[in-house]
Amino acid sequence: MASIINATTTNGVAVQGDNSGSLQLQTNNGTTAITIDSSQNVGIGTTSPSQKLDVTGNARLNASSSPVLQLSESGTLRGSITGSSTIGLYFQTFTTTPMRFDTNGSERMRITSGGDVGIGTTTPDSYGALAVRKGVNGTWLGVSGNSSFQTSDAQNSSLYVVHSSANSGTTFIGTDAAGRLQMFCSSSASGGVYLANGGTSWTSASDERVKENLVPIENGLAKVASLRAVTGNYIKDETKKSKAFLIAQDVEAILPEAVDSSNPDELGLAYTDVIPLLVASIKELKAELDATKAEVQALKGVA
Repeated sequence: MASIINATTTNGVAVQGDNSGSLQLQTNNGTTAITIDSSQNVGIGTTSPSQKLDVTGNARLNASSSPVLQLSESGTLRGSITGSSTIGLYFQTFTTTPMRFDTNGSERMRITSGGDVGIGTTTPDSYGALAVRKGVNGTWLGVSGNSSFQTSDAQNSSLYVVHSSANSGTTFIGTDAAGRLQMFCSSSASGGVYLANGGTSWTSASDERVKENLVPIENGLAKVASLRAVTGNYIKDETKKSKAFLIAQDVEAILPEAVDSSNPDELGLAYTDVIPLLVASIKELKAELDATKAEVQALKGVA
């Protein structure tokens, strides 16, 4: 039993005491509304609370502006849940510990105090702004492997993904320490872009049925002849490794659609857009060669 304070409909308030150390607040001639047990657990809608506040039924937190539920540990504020008319519902932490999300008793996702997000990993800040690991036995390729390219650049990436399956592999997209864009995938996958150890491919829609206003390229040979085919290195490349280049300014004069001029201080060139021009020039060369062969054969016939 418990000491009872009962709001009756006949006698007003009735008090019944005992020495159990528990207290019940009743209404409507004996319906228990609140129970406080001997451990100071408070139950609303239950007579056997198991926590300091145990509610059976719905609960509501209301305030004139931005109601807040604060969570403290030994007097230290750890986090809060706030409802706001401008932001909506938002969660906050107030220490350097991460915010984590669990399902079925296990951690599935966390956000570090620095804002990095990890799904399936507890250390996303070691890999990038978003790190995804699929499979309990999945390994972080590029960290456990011996490739320094994968290891160092993955830590600076914006997106880093690893999974363990029949086609297990690692993918990351982002910038390296020098600010260069890096895309890496260690296993084959369907799609338009494939970058991996030992092979690369880049496909785009080229079906005639998705194109219009098709016009043959003319004077391809003369245009190609105006291009400079050179070797050299990038100024910012510390290795000074020599590479073969076309010059964007040359291409812009004859094929401006292949040049990215969004940054006038550093033009970009889509090399694949130059390929149709090269094909046209080869066809012109073949036509000239065929004509020359015909003339030679005619001369031989006359002789």
